[in-house]
Amino acid sequence: VVGGDCMKCLLLGVVCWLSVSAGAGHNLLILIADDLGLDGLPFSNADAGASFPSVPHLESMADEGVVFTRAYTYPTCSPTRAAMLTGRHGFRTGVLSPSSSGAFSAEEHTFPEAFAYQALGYATASFGKWHLGGDALAPNEVGGWDHFSGSLSGGLSDFYNWTKVVNGVETELVGQYATEVNVDDALAWMAAQGETNWVVWMGFNAVHTPLHKPPNEMHGYDELSGTEGDITANPRAYYEAMTEALDYQIGRLLAAVDSNETTVIFLGDNGTPSQTIQPPYDIVRRAKGSLFEGGTHVPFVMWGADVVQGGRTVDAVVHGVDLFATLIELGGGRVPFSGVDSRSLVPLMKNELAGWEADSVFIASDMLQGGNATGRALRGERFAVIEINERRMFFDLELDPLESANLLLGALSVEEQAAYDALMAGLGGMTNAAVSGFRASIGREATGEVLRWESEPFLSYRIQALSALGDEGMVGVMVSNVVATVPMNEVVLDGDDRQRFFWIEVE
Repeated sequence: VVGGDCMKCLLLGVVCWLSVSAGAGHNLLILIADDLGLDGLPFSNADAGASFPSVPHLESMADEGVVFTRAYTYPTCSPTRAAMLTGRHGFRTGVLSPSSSGAFSAEEHTFPEAFAYQALGYATASFGKWHLGGDALAPNEVGGWDHFSGSLSGGLSDFYNWTKVVNGVETELVGQYATEVNVDDALAWMAAQGETNWVVWMGFNAVHTPLHKPPNEMHGYDELSGTEGDITANPRAYYEAMTEALDYQIGRLLAAVDSNETTVIFLGDNGTPSQTIQPPYDIVRRAKGSLFEGGTHVPFVMWGADVVQGGRTVDAVVHGVDLFATLIELGGGRVPFSGVDSRSLVPLMKNELAGWEADSVFIASDMLQGGNATGRALRGERFAVIEINERRMFFDLELDPLESANLLLGALSVEEQAAYDALMAGLGGMTNAAVSGFRASIGREATGEVLRWESEPFLSYRIQALSALGDEGMVGVMVSNVVATVPMNEVVLDGDDRQRFFWIEVE
């Protein structure tokens, strides 16, 4: 990546690298609701046939912050979490559904690790749901969190009786409501940080199954009996009670932070499950686990210190994968090259819309609803392409927001054809895991002629020589499989190589 400052360095033939301002940002609180789709909240669903729980704290965040109206994730939770942690889509990480969550590797470079190796001055902690495979220490050793307290699996068998893991140590909890326990732990950890900046990832288990009746003080559905028969007969009511309890606990977190010193991000990890989804997305096989709007379009709100001119909506198409770059930039860091799929949303938070380019977002799964299909999709500002097994669909979301009319079954207009061709080209490009290269120049030090660049953990590099500045013709691979040495890589150059410029790329 070559910006103005780096190009200046190239022209001067000197060594330079991007600076990092340690501890420059605010506290960062990420709230992830499990299985809460766009249909579930009053500020994200205007359908007259929908029913909503009381969520005053989330509504206050929406009223005062920025609501992203076109935010997407994966259709299930594990790939969404992997993408947010790494800035990389599932075809790169190997995590495309809960069934492949175990593919999440320690070789992936997560944003907590970026905060640590760039020395940004933050303590980092994750609470609640992990669900990315590995043993009890995986959140710490694979995820890179300084501190972890929560559960490892995708769903709890019982919200009142469950296994809590704290930095690898397991404890059986009986009669302790999971949503409340996770918030208690987060509040205690945040208070213990004193003047140190912190990042907290709150991965709520709610409102994932098992459906149940939360403690009465957390919701207004006292009349619910909580029996298995009643839950089966009235799943939506219990889902709403769980949502109210979730909002109640979010209120406790918000009350403990200073909005002038903390930025809060809230989003759902995928769409609402079929048994509890409601209008307008209550369409057969279009809920959680599908590539359609009901499975991937989620509520997404940013609120607090880094939001400029709150109380507005943003219609840009964004994805959960964009949190990787966003959080690192908010923390004062440099976005690693490994996060190739992530775009920082900071300009949109700061209402700098003029510099934002229209784009599309990629979604895929190796286990769609029913478990017998794979697929992928690319969604733009107006049009979307979806492929499921051998079937391809093309929709105009402006005229057909519920994706009922596959335009490929008829003749496409000139505008539709152009949009379709562009989306298909973009979809075809989502098969290459390579990270874009960047130029570097030779510098002189007491040790001789050296090539230096800022490197990142877990990567290896290939270096090719350019015959002259501006000449894109490669002379050939000069050095390959150069293992990253943090924070700087250094290669000593000999003879004929000393007057050339170089292209460095991740292998």
